Amino acid sequence: MLLSDHGFTALKRDVRLNAWLHDSGYLTYAKDDPTSVGDIDPEKTRAFALDPGRIHINAKGRFAGGCVEPEEVPTLREELLAASRGLAFEGESVITHAFTCEEAFRGPKINLAADLVLISRDGFDLKGTTKGKETFAESHFQGMHTWDDAFVWTRLPVSENPEISEHASQIIGWLLG
Repeated sequence: MLLSDHGFTALKRDVRLNAWLHDSGYLTYAKDDPTSVGDIDPEKTRAFALDPGRIHINAKGRFAGGCVEPEEVPTLREELLAASRGLAFEGESVITHAFTCEEAFRGPKINLAADLVLISRDGFDLKGTTKGKETFAESHFQGMHTWDDAFVWTRLPVSENPEISEHASQIIGWLLG
């Protein structure tokens, strides 16, 4: 069996989501030159990003120092979804898919998941870094992972729309077999 969990493509730009959130008024830093998420001002930040493309709403009761009232979360989430769909570089749309928590995740720990998951167009690598003030940055890398173009090759039957998790028992069986 050959199996990959992602594809690969050429990199055009890193997309610093926290710089975008800062420029859009959703994120405030406690100091001028932030170096980590610890430098985010929790009392003024309504949303922040973590890798890869995960946006969290800074809700009261969920995060220490959260400033967004729980009843405001759905409206803010819709606002962020709409704003993310408008993110563009040199006229090219950056985001191809924006998923809500409920669309992207399932299971008993869903309450810990990101509020939004953004998927970028090939060539735009979504970053959760707090370093750098520009939303779009050049990188020393030449390529990036993609969320599609994964593959599976096996002599065993494969469903029409396979998920990587369905092959785990086959792999374990071969390793223990």
